[in-house]
Order: sequence, then C-alpha cells, then structure tokens
Amino acid sequence: MEHILALWVVVLFGTASACVVALGHNLCGRRRVLDGLVWGSGGLLFAGLATARVIDLEDRARRALRASVRSEGLYTDRWDFQAVAVAAVVALAGLGLLLLWLGWEKGWLKTTPRPVLGALVGLVAMVGLIFLRLISLHGVDQVLYGGGLHINGLLEAVLTLGTALCGLRYVQRSHQARRAGRSARS
Repeated sequence: MEHILALWVVVLFGTASACVVALGHNLCGRRRVLDGLVWGSGGLLFAGLATARVIDLEDRARRALRASVRSEGLYTDRWDFQAVAVAAVVALAGLGLLLLWLGWEKGWLKTTPRPVLGALVGLVAMVGLIFLRLISLHGVDQVLYGGGLHINGLLEAVLTLGTALCGLRYVQRSHQARRAGRSARS
C-alpha cells in the first residue's frame, strides 16, 4: 500500500510540474492572464494534494471536523449539515461548469486554448471532489468508495492525468507556435 501511495504522490507532483512548466511557457510567450491563473492554480493544487497525501492531511481534517461536531453535540444531526454542504458543492461545481460553457457560447473563451479549458474543468471538478470527500456524507462515501470499483480513485486519476496531459499539450503547442514564428521570420 505504501508503494501505491508513493507512486500516486509522484504522479501528483508530476502533474504540478506539468502545470508549472505550462505556466512558464505562458509567461515566456503570450502572457495570457487566464492561462497563467489556470496553470498557477493547478501547480499549487496538485503540489498541495501531493503534500497532503504525504502528511495524511485530508484524513486528519476529516477526523478533526468529526471530533468538532461530536464535541458540539451535533454528531447525530450531522446529516442535515452534510446534505446541505454536498448540495452546495455540487451546485457550485455545476455553476462553475455552466459559467465555462456560457463563456464559450458567448465567445468570451473562444480564443482560450483548449488545453487551458480542459485543465480548468479538471481543476473545478477536482476541488469539488476534495470537498465531497471532506464532507463525508455516508451516501456519497458509499458511491465514492463502495463496491469493487472505487469511483473516487478513478475520478482522481482521470482528473489528475487529464490535467497533466492538458499542461503537456499546452507546452507542445507553445513550442509549435515558436517554431512557426521562427520559420516565418527566416
């Protein structure tokens, strides 16, 4: 199990690195604000997730929240809070994705490179997944962790690797644009 954790920490740091390299290409190239925000946020998020895995921060935070609710005598009524919190996370993530879609439809994001949009969707979904895990509503936990297929792990892997691939594609497109610019000047 420790080998899997170590491997996953390497993958998370690798994704953070891909985001940082994409950020560097943005800063050395067109300096688009949205691109920089997405890649900088992605680098911080995935480096933070890797660090949190090493020090077991997510489970510690969940246990601390549970202890706090118990000490306040609210543990038996936690479902009311958890259900509202889950609904809020789902609504906010849905609103974020809706705003992205509207931005695309209205033309505000038409010039935004697709790897940036893909990474942005991945980051919004990853933040939503993290909050769902922290809230730890029993029904949601059964979906995320139950059965033979752990949807939590699958979602995290797809979102992490998808963001890394978007970062690498952004860098590749940056190199291609630079080569095309050099060829046009020659």
